[in-house]
Amino acid sequence: MNRTEWLESLKPGDKVLLEGDGYRGIRTVERLTPTGRVILKGRPDQFINGAHRIDDWHSDTIHKLTKEAKDKIHRSIKIQKIEKYNWKHDDVNKIDAVYDILFGDTK
Repeated sequence: MNRTEWLESLKPGDKVLLEGDGYRGIRTVERLTPTGRVILKGRPDQFINGAHRIDDWHSDTIHKLTKEAKDKIHRSIKIQKIEKYNWKHDDVNKIDAVYDILFGDTK
């Protein structure tokens, strides 16, 4: 199935990969217009031929959500949460357990 056929096959509720400058995310198709424009939940933009042009240099595009893309996004989200986690009030045993999982035995 080529890109045009995939875009034409979209229906409300389908999950798509949204890519823009410096970000990727999973979004849900809210509806399609009679002219084939795609509207995503939570976004006022209309995607024409799978793209929303922001200005002369920037655009957002939608793509088929593959298992690899989904796994990469979920991995990135988890890494961000770990990086931002505040360990200050955690018990040393919990910190040791996490350290052991990441780097091996601390003893």
